[in-house]
Amino acid sequence: MKRFLSLALAVSMSLSSTLSWAQEKKEAPPTAAAAVSRKDSVVIPLRESKDEDILKGLDYPELQVVPRATERLQMETQNEREYGWIAFWPYQISSLTTLFAGSRLRGNYKDGIDTAQEKKDNDNIAMSAMAVGIGGLGLSIFLIKSDLYGDSFRRIKGMKVSDKRSDLARERLSEEALEKPAHLINMLTTISVTLNLLANTAVLTQATGDVRGYAAVGVVASFLPWMFSNRYVDNWNKHLEYKRKIYTPLVGWDFQYQPKTAQLQPQLTMNWSF
Repeated sequence: MKRFLSLALAVSMSLSSTLSWAQEKKEAPPTAAAAVSRKDSVVIPLRESKDEDILKGLDYPELQVVPRATERLQMETQNEREYGWIAFWPYQISSLTTLFAGSRLRGNYKDGIDTAQEKKDNDNIAMSAMAVGIGGLGLSIFLIKSDLYGDSFRRIKGMKVSDKRSDLARERLSEEALEKPAHLINMLTTISVTLNLLANTAVLTQATGDVRGYAAVGVVASFLPWMFSNRYVDNWNKHLEYKRKIYTPLVGWDFQYQPKTAQLQPQLTMNWSF
């Protein structure tokens, strides 16, 4: 009996010391290694819901479009020197054919032109066509050397972005830098097609023999700037396309039944597709 009580007392004391040691270990301050481990750990914040992201993106499409205007402007500035000649080849071909047709007409008179005044009028038409061709070539070379993107980008890249307002200002200035060359090229394209078409048509009315063939080729070549798009215009149109894809409102109308009046009432509806 005494042995049994002694054994029970020993087991009880052992369990008590074990529980006490476990409690002290649980409440003991963290060791240096544990503190370093906790310090190096990264707390990942909860990600905002998709709806909140969308609502934050409905403020300014200039800041949501990918790539941004500044990024596109920077990329195109770096490549502008390389594709400059390629971008204006339709204008150069059109101008060369007009120049060649005018040079072939000069001094080449068709039957029935005998007086000095008639010959002078014929040569004036030839000289005018040559002037249009030389002017088109000179203008295309001037545009290639103008660095249309580079000048604007060098001014914009020095702007400091400190808040959302300054960021938005930089993006809008970059969009203007993309827009101005595109509008300039569109205007010059219309002028180029019109002048070359008129010049070659005038040569065609005065030409004879093989000169008529050259003038006919010049008439067809006059439309080359309209047949092939320009890179400056494509860059601006592509940027606008990406901005429209950010959020597109779908506007329509339908009828809604009004219980109070027991009638159908027309209403305007607008849905956003993300």
